[in-house]
Amino acid sequence: MTDAPLPDDLDALLDVIAREPDLDRAYAAAKAATARLAPWPDGQLKDYDDLSADQRRLARALADRDGVKLWGCGVPASRRLLRRWIGDEPASPLDRRFDATVDGERVRWPLWRLWTRADEDELERNQGVPRVAAEALTPAELIEAAAEIVLEPYDFVGSPLEDRLMEALDAHAAEAIAWAEPFADLLVTIRSPDAPVSRPGAEGYEGLGIYDWDTLGVLALLPIVRARGALDPRWDVIAPFTGPTGFVREVLLAMSPERREAFVYRRLTTDWGPSGERALNGFETGLSLLDLAPSERVARVLARKLSNNRSHFKRRMDRIQPRLDAVAAEHPAVAAGLDLRRRAAKTTRGA
Repeated sequence: MTDAPLPDDLDALLDVIAREPDLDRAYAAAKAATARLAPWPDGQLKDYDDLSADQRRLARALADRDGVKLWGCGVPASRRLLRRWIGDEPASPLDRRFDATVDGERVRWPLWRLWTRADEDELERNQGVPRVAAEALTPAELIEAAAEIVLEPYDFVGSPLEDRLMEALDAHAAEAIAWAEPFADLLVTIRSPDAPVSRPGAEGYEGLGIYDWDTLGVLALLPIVRARGALDPRWDVIAPFTGPTGFVREVLLAMSPERREAFVYRRLTTDWGPSGERALNGFETGLSLLDLAPSERVARVLARKLSNNRSHFKRRMDRIQPRLDAVAAEHPAVAAGLDLRRRAAKTTRGA
């Protein structure tokens, strides 16, 4: 980053954001412009119309520039959401406006704002889909809205995978196919481990965790599987591992056996970093999917997780062991993977 001081003039700061090749300097200019234009609307994402004319100019400058994002200043952190927020991109079901009463005041807000500000009694199980969304959107629109609220930085905290959304997925997933395929391709662009970290369009999604990605995998891929009957290999990187067991299995069954085995093994060994085989995380899910990926190496990972966390799983062995035995009886590769661990355990005790 160059040591030259930043200009004080707002127009000049906006020019730095637009033209400066050094992303660190462009970001510093955006922060300086934000400070100059304070106060923003209490740090929460608001309607674009809530901003002053100069604040909108800053939002426009950020929307036109890849790689520079701001958090917590009233402007969306992802460029995709920012461009939709200011009207450059097509609206989603979350942008539809509804009349409501919030804190005793009558408002007409977009659905995303009602969702993130909803009282707990409006949300299913205090975290899921709000009543207004379930009642106002078609099932296909509800699936799309739920995926958007998870993906984009709307400040939604929770999981939408509760009964209202599960019913939409169960009975109407295929109806969301027109939205699901391009959305799945977008997720691949953001998620792909082979793409550079600085790839355009991927900024602003760093806050997504493992379980957010699994939720997105269910919402994007179940409609494709239901409508097409198969899953293209390009979408394997966003397939779900945890989540509603029936839906996860349905998506994974749409892969070839080889792809499915590679996917399960990768998730078991990489989701928890270098502690993959030592971590108890993932064991229960891996056990439930073992019959879909019955290889020696998957069985070996599960056996090591079980061995390394014996005290944690001790009380559940009356359920775990019959499951392992049943899959091993049907698949010799699983039996071989489990026997390797048993032999190693006996050798260790003998030593």
